[in-house]
Amino acid sequence: MRLVAATRLLNEDDILEAFVRHHAGLVDHHIFLDNGSTDRSLAILKALQAEGLKLTVLQTRAAHFCEPQLLTSLFRMAAGMAADWVTMLDCDEFVDERRAGGGLRGVLAALSPEQGVLGLPIAAYHPMPDDDAAELLVPRRIRRREPELQRYAKIVLPGQLAAQHVSIAAGSHTAIREGRYLPAPLATDLALAHFQRRSPWQLVSKNVLGRLKVIAAGQIGAEHNWAAHYNKVFETIRDDPAALLRNPGFLSPGAPETGLIEDPIDYRGGDLRHTLPGDPAMKAVATLAAFGEALAAQHARLLDTNEGARLQMHNLSLTWTQIA
Repeated sequence: MRLVAATRLLNEDDILEAFVRHHAGLVDHHIFLDNGSTDRSLAILKALQAEGLKLTVLQTRAAHFCEPQLLTSLFRMAAGMAADWVTMLDCDEFVDERRAGGGLRGVLAALSPEQGVLGLPIAAYHPMPDDDAAELLVPRRIRRREPELQRYAKIVLPGQLAAQHVSIAAGSHTAIREGRYLPAPLATDLALAHFQRRSPWQLVSKNVLGRLKVIAAGQIGAEHNWAAHYNKVFETIRDDPAALLRNPGFLSPGAPETGLIEDPIDYRGGDLRHTLPGDPAMKAVATLAAFGEALAAQHARLLDTNEGARLQMHNLSLTWTQIA
């Protein structure tokens, strides 16, 4: 069985190395599509590749939200590497095989490609005040999760589906063929440990940048309401930033959920060699400034190369509304 992983990433240098190392012994090859990172993510991937890890690293600098197209292209590329199965993963998701006797490969070996798509349910992990702040390796630092697995999942697909023009929906939660979602029954003894929030500043940056990408996608972004989970944090930062950025509850480690259980995953990647300590607040500022610059530069190139767009913006600049 040949298993290939496909991952889209953006500014994940605090968790990326652990993610790659954890999955290096699980998959035969790992494809990464960087979406314009301005942190150390690309340097880390190149260093890991130089160690001999089987990685392919690509990059796109599209500043608008185009995740379904990117994910679908990633899936097809992975399938083109003679993959029997393709697993779609984000950098903050770690396959947890502890409850599956044969691991992910054993579960997949018991299926036939004709059985279709497999869903890996999400176990949500949260930082807590007594986590070891000096521990850079995220799965060792963040050890508590919600007791119930979340019903939505990330998918593992037979590579042969690529020839059937299957597309991947935003978030890699579902696969679509001829306008219909393919069934994806949840694995009962596998999970994805999800480390979505590693610091409040990382969460702010991710939500603001994610929402701006959707707005930049234009009407199609509004029609699909892509990445709606970014909206609340973005709107709060825009309209009442003090509600978050001067809120000790938001800025401190901890989760609003009660009843978290200590259940550290079995991290299988070894120690880190390329991950450096960082300042999450300063990284958030730098990341958002860099994205604003990239978005403005793409807008400028559109005006410089498209006469219709340039005329439209000229007319907009002369459209005035009396407001007082």
